Amino acid sequence: MEIWDGYWEDGSLANKDLVRGEPIPNGLYHMVCEILVRHIDGDYLLMQRDFRKPNFGGYYEATAGGSALKGEDKITCAKRELLEETGIQRFH
Repeated sequence: MEIWDGYWEDGSLANKDLVRGEPIPNGLYHMVCEILVRHIDGDYLLMQRDFRKPNFGGYYEATAGGSALKGEDKITCAKRELLEETGIQRFH
């Protein structure tokens, strides 16, 4: 079960947990991160989505990302998602 922190529209913590797959109450949001990877030579990383994905399987995408887990800040979320989706551990 994946649990997220709930946030109000102004970005303040709502002190309410949200569970992936369950409806999100009106007025609550959760944090997501998207990372665009640019190499030092100026090239950008493109990734091909798994063909088994129900939405846009086999298509290419330019970002790695996903939902912040409960207690994660935006930098921790970005680092974790980048590692999970690309294997990249170090960046500048």
